[in-house]
Amino acid sequence: MTIKISKYIGFCFGVSRVVNSVFKNSDKKIKILGEIVHNEILINKLKKNKNITFIEDVKEVRFGDTVVTRAHGEKNNILKHLVDKGAFLVDMTCPKVAAIQNIVEKSSRKNVFIIIGDKNHPEIISIVSRNDLSIIIDNLSSAKNFISDVKFKKKNFISRYIVAAQTTYDLEKYKEVCDFLKDNLENVEFKNTICGDILKRREEILENAPKSDLVIVIGSEKSSNTRNLFIIAQKFCKSILISNKKCFDFEILRSKSKIFLCSGASAMKETAEEFINSAKKYCLQNKLDLEIQR
Repeated sequence: MTIKISKYIGFCFGVSRVVNSVFKNSDKKIKILGEIVHNEILINKLKKNKNITFIEDVKEVRFGDTVVTRAHGEKNNILKHLVDKGAFLVDMTCPKVAAIQNIVEKSSRKNVFIIIGDKNHPEIISIVSRNDLSIIIDNLSSAKNFISDVKFKKKNFISRYIVAAQTTYDLEKYKEVCDFLKDNLENVEFKNTICGDILKRREEILENAPKSDLVIVIGSEKSSNTRNLFIIAQKFCKSILISNKKCFDFEILRSKSKIFLCSGASAMKETAEEFINSAKKYCLQNKLDLEIQR
């Protein structure tokens, strides 16, 4: 049996940046607004630190508090409210998300900004707060409804449409929606804002899943990019999404020979290593041959 380990196991740059910032500031009292990343294991670990308090409402912030924001970004009015309350703001918005926010803010009143992604995702919520002319399209059906509405209301007087994507959105769905919009809108500009790290993980799954008889994706079901990796892998072989080693039935290894192990962008490398060590232990106890490829 062979377990091949992804080259991109563990945190992406944006997640690593916010996590490092939290630990750097945790020698003093800090407040974290919302889930800094979609990783329940990490959040539960941070909650054990007496200096760290997770809050859901800016009403819990007092003058002089140090507040760390999540990698997904925050709404404009919330950031302003924190500054107005006299909080020391540590804005840990992922630079990739901040770049989209900047695009939205620079859009003139004659332009409509279209963001392709999950309307309930915190990243999307933070982005559209920058421009009240923003339109959220979450799939092809939503795009068709938008075009019907544009034609009905004769909105083609708008000088330009600017289209971008949630950084963790599925590439194929993004292309599908973009192709439809391209055929049905005039004066449209497309910006592929899907994160490069996410695309590399996707390409790696597409390369390795067809060669495997089992793909194990480590990460949270809340994580958009983790779910996307799992969905892609399922098209080629048996695939399992787990948050940690406790969620995995190691008996499955008995019937598999080529396994690919990868993770979402917000999963800890330590979680993957714990899984690998448990797999080694299981195989040793059950006299199964195991080769780890890195």
